[in-house]
Amino acid sequence: MLRYVLFCVFLFTCFATGSGLYYLFSSFTSLTKKLKTETFHTLWEEGLKEIPEGTLHCPSAEQQRAHLLCFQGFLLQKQQNFSQADKIFTKAYDEAEKTPFVFKEELLGGSIFNYFFLDKLNCMETFLSRLEEHCPNSPYLCLFKALLSYKQQEFEKTIEFLSCWQREKSRAQAPWLNLNIQQLLGDFFFDQVMAHSLVETDMFPEGRIILNRIIDKLLKRDCEWNTKIYDRTALLLSQSYFLELMQSQSIHIYADYHKMVLFYLKKVHLIEQNLYKQLFPEEKFISMLMTHALTLPIEELSPIIQLLEIWQRHYLHPTCSLVIQPLVENFSKRQDKAAQFCEALVSCSGLEELQQKLVVTFETLLSDKVQQVETLEAKQCVSLLRILDPQISISEKLTLSQETLQKIVLYDDDEQLMKLQNYLALWEAIQSYDIDRQQLVYRLVHSAKQLWKQGGVDQKALKLLQLVLDFTSYDIECENIVFLFVKQVYKQALACHAISRLLHLENFITATGIPSVLISEAEIANFLEDADYLFNHGDYNKCYFYTLWLTKIAPSSHTYRLLGLCLVENKCYEEAWRYFQLLSPNNSVYDSKIQKALALCQKHLPKDLQVNKR
Repeated sequence: MLRYVLFCVFLFTCFATGSGLYYLFSSFTSLTKKLKTETFHTLWEEGLKEIPEGTLHCPSAEQQRAHLLCFQGFLLQKQQNFSQADKIFTKAYDEAEKTPFVFKEELLGGSIFNYFFLDKLNCMETFLSRLEEHCPNSPYLCLFKALLSYKQQEFEKTIEFLSCWQREKSRAQAPWLNLNIQQLLGDFFFDQVMAHSLVETDMFPEGRIILNRIIDKLLKRDCEWNTKIYDRTALLLSQSYFLELMQSQSIHIYADYHKMVLFYLKKVHLIEQNLYKQLFPEEKFISMLMTHALTLPIEELSPIIQLLEIWQRHYLHPTCSLVIQPLVENFSKRQDKAAQFCEALVSCSGLEELQQKLVVTFETLLSDKVQQVETLEAKQCVSLLRILDPQISISEKLTLSQETLQKIVLYDDDEQLMKLQNYLALWEAIQSYDIDRQQLVYRLVHSAKQLWKQGGVDQKALKLLQLVLDFTSYDIECENIVFLFVKQVYKQALACHAISRLLHLENFITATGIPSVLISEAEIANFLEDADYLFNHGDYNKCYFYTLWLTKIAPSSHTYRLLGLCLVENKCYEEAWRYFQLLSPNNSVYDSKIQKALALCQKHLPKDLQVNKR
């Protein structure tokens, strides 16, 4: 009996449990459906609230899902979630193509508008074609063509289509699209686009009238203040003067227009980098400023320098070569203008980086010009470097390679000699007296010694020594080095009777004023005997050089007599006459050779000289 009772209790328990589970599942399903339905209707009702009364013919229940997707797209677009909105619009369009859809104009318009913000210009063009196909009379065609043309920088078309939109917008009846256009573009967007397009098509006054009207409304509080709109308008005004300046060939307006470009740029609270790059293309803008900077006087350079400072601050990686290259190309031809620009540049605290890059560039250029021995341009580099960095050390940049120095030293013409003189003048210009200058002196003296040792180029060696003395302003140390060298080679020339070298050295001593080399009486007598010997044996040419040298170191009646007779034998009568005049009457009257030589000289003297001697 107990078993039957327990079995019945078990069956009752199972039944109760099953009924409970069924009830729970049934309730959950109903609740889920209810929630979904309520969410749908909530979204739908919210969408209806966005639409002005009388503009919506309520679609059938079958179309509500497609309409809900369309509304979700506009809602996401309104929240500026354009990527998600794109997905929703695409899905809605795919569904709309399968069935009749009364919202097709609004859906296509919403997609085009969304692509405008995503910068998908190809998609804009595709959907514009679809809108034109399905809704050929849509007033939104003008609007979207204007937006596409503006993105493509086809400004004449933009003006045309915007004018069309102004005429057609009263027919625009797509409520969700209208609301988003109003909220996302704002009150002044189309005015700014029209003004910008007018400016880009060279209608500068017309564009500025519109932009100034916007500024006036904002400043007079005729509308709610909007910093972003104000900044964009100020940037467009600044750009209008820049573009007009680009076209102008009149130097007289440059300074005023620079001030206007700067004035409106300074009015901007926060410069949007991408917009700044778009309105002021770096290469065109900076190239124009540099062209003007190398033309205008220094008192008109301040606005240009300030504009360069703004450019450096608002470009992430400014192309400094746009400033540097024009200076490198023009510093030689327009030295004064380049110097003025550098002076203006260093006065600005915001351009230190550009200033340092200029220093590095001109240091490198200076080294190159020195190695090429282009000393004039090197001197101009030095001048600019001194302006850019008054504390700069330049001397190490002036050091010539040994190969280049030897090439100059072994000059074969006046041009190479002039190069050497200009190179030394460059050192004098920087007034450097450091170790690099001393090393240069030692190298030049060493080169002169090598030339002397080489033989056959004595004049070059001595000319180089004279340049060194002039370069050092006859510094005591340098003069001693030169004197010791001259004394050494003088003794060597005496020892081997190298008479031509002795003459060169004696001329050098006379020209430079360094101390004479002492020569003993015995050495002088020895050379005089050699001169007599040469004359007696008819070697008048060699005798001439001996006696000429003797007249310089130990002049006497005997040397003058011998020198004059050698000159007569060589038919140099006028020169011989001058030396005979140095003889006393006692030495010449009773000397038959002298008398014969004088008679011969008088015969060949010019008439004016003969008259004077009578």
